[in-house]
Amino acid sequence: MKVDLLCRVQERLGENCFIPDGGMTRSSVLGCARRCVQYAECVGFVLDGDKMCYLMQHCYNVSGQCVEGDAHYTFYKRWPTKEDCLNGGLWDAQSQACYCSGGFVGPRCERYAISCRDLYDNGYGLLKRTRTLLKPPGYPAPFYTNCALLQDEIRTDVVHQTPSVGINNSRSWAEYVDGYYASDNRKVARDLWLGLEKMRHFNQVCGLTTLVLILSFKNESLDFAFHYFNVIVGGADVNYKITYSDVAITNGDQSGVTFKNCLPYGAFFSTPDADNDKDPTVHCGKTAGAGWWFSTCSPYVTCNPLGVPYETGQEALSDTRMRFDGYDIRNLATQFQYLIMYFSENLIF
Repeated sequence: MKVDLLCRVQERLGENCFIPDGGMTRSSVLGCARRCVQYAECVGFVLDGDKMCYLMQHCYNVSGQCVEGDAHYTFYKRWPTKEDCLNGGLWDAQSQACYCSGGFVGPRCERYAISCRDLYDNGYGLLKRTRTLLKPPGYPAPFYTNCALLQDEIRTDVVHQTPSVGINNSRSWAEYVDGYYASDNRKVARDLWLGLEKMRHFNQVCGLTTLVLILSFKNESLDFAFHYFNVIVGGADVNYKITYSDVAITNGDQSGVTFKNCLPYGAFFSTPDADNDKDPTVHCGKTAGAGWWFSTCSPYVTCNPLGVPYETGQEALSDTRMRFDGYDIRNLATQFQYLIMYFSENLIF
């Protein structure tokens, strides 16, 4: 066993964090260690000031994310052996540790990472865009998304759309909730709509609250970024209503191009078969032919980020095409590269 730091202990001492069969008993350090090694899923144990022993089956905030820890609790991390490596993990004799892959993390590769930050903290080298499996706490199954490390920012994609791929966004409410990919091979399909329920898990369970929407062009000076802070994504009971405390819009050096905010505060999510917008006369999702947090769309759809991109710029204006309020995006049709939306986490070194 190795003594390590553990943050937010009270949050981790829930029914999903300690081994029910191990229970919580008063014990010595040695006694607690003996109980831990009897369980393959035990990654360590916590001993509090009253000698209460908690056998842990997963701990998300150790070492890299923890500065001081909780003084009342001591976390003893189980030191793995060659036989302990799980889920295809390989034993590294030099470091005396399990080398994990495929989205698995932990001392013994015993669990999926809960976020892109979790991958980074567990030694994964995130590239410009890394395809990987994640599984936030409480979500029933792992799923593929894109993780990226750019400068001092970790990105967890929730939307990635490239015109050349041509992903179909005219989808049902159920598909927007569950998520969909550009192809059936989710392992390699970079373009995606991750899904409202996964987005809610990242936001409310993993604590990701900065959301960024980027329009990228071949001429980088045209790029536009919308930064939303302290985002809250509601659940299905409120039609995934989105709120935030502030929005910052940044663009390159190109003058004369100005996009307005396309994510209305307090809007509910609508799709072609679910009318949840605030327009009393028009079904915005049906009119736009795609899903989004529409507010109103009379007399026409002003914002349709998931609409079909213009190809030449010579096409007629259409509600079902990609639209951003404030500028005719047809003028940039041949320059447009991709649209992405992701949760952002700043690295602190």
